[in-house]
Amino acid sequence: MKILVTGSRGSIGRVLTPILSRGHDVIGSDIVEATAADPYDFLDVTDYASCEKWLETVRPDVVIHLAGFKQAPDGEIAPYEVTRINTTGTQYVTMA
Repeated sequence: MKILVTGSRGSIGRVLTPILSRGHDVIGSDIVEATAADPYDFLDVTDYASCEKWLETVRPDVVIHLAGFKQAPDGEIAPYEVTRINTTGTQYVTMA
């Protein structure tokens, strides 16, 4: 099964992606820059055209959407950014 994990470099994605990779074809994505030692694909979930193109290209069987802020203080410090990523990003991944 081909699984796309958004937010694969976040605290949950870093743990879940290797576990899923044991029995599935996992494609990790994140907005953080990849390194040669830690490769994954760049995906900005707040860019609908990129989400749509990326999902059409990858054509995963399952999407596990983990991209977003999870700490309450983040919402107090940067409420617009948290809303944009957590709400709009989720909407775009779902629609694509």
